[in-house]
Amino acid sequence: MIRDDYIMRLIEMFSESMRKILRMEREGKVEEALETIGETYRNLLGLNPEIVHIMEVEDIKNLIEYTGIMDEHKIQILAKLLIKEGDLLLQAKDKKIAKQRYLKALELLSRISDNSIKLQVEKKIKEIDACQN
Repeated sequence: MIRDDYIMRLIEMFSESMRKILRMEREGKVEEALETIGETYRNLLGLNPEIVHIMEVEDIKNLIEYTGIMDEHKIQILAKLLIKEGDLLLQAKDKKIAKQRYLKALELLSRISDNSIKLQVEKKIKEIDACQN
């Protein structure tokens, strides 16, 4: 029961943050949206965005494990934040960093069983590669 309440609160907070990020994106406030993603890393996952960007996926996974059990909800939230960050970076014309975010999201998603998101990220990576050739 307590775990279910925790998961529901986590999902609510994530949804609220994503609404805010999407609104900023629609308004063309890419930098503000990126800052909000950084705040969401901190507030929702307890992770510093700079650490997320430089750490290996296995180390990140270990940071957000709960008593040795992988928290798939947090992994999925982190992956979705990385994907949105990649989308925003593409808008800001930073394809190299966007691809890094997508690749990290893809690696995180490989730890859980959500294939639909993995396929979307793989498509984004292929599109970046096609533009660079």
